[in-house]
Amino acid sequence: MTDCIALREDLNLEARRQLMERASRVVEQIAPRGGTHLTLDCSNVETIEGPMLGTLTVIARNAQRHGLRVKLDMPSVRLRQDIIRAGVRGMFDWDV
Repeated sequence: MTDCIALREDLNLEARRQLMERASRVVEQIAPRGGTHLTLDCSNVETIEGPMLGTLTVIARNAQRHGLRVKLDMPSVRLRQDIIRAGVRGMFDWDV
């Protein structure tokens, strides 16, 4: 069982805060129902910078506290490389 949230590359501070709040609500809804993953649709994201990487890390940590994994759906090669370079690959699942 999964739920999906679409990501955008150009999120400002307020938009990132809203993304974290939305992800937190979704996690709290799906965890009690036996959910296993929070899926983030990355089809519109080519690369990420520090602030967005931090946001994704916070989302992943919150999901892990609830027994869930974060799955990145359709991450670009560059996005996967950014996550690996940042040393947080273990926090995310993805299919290529």
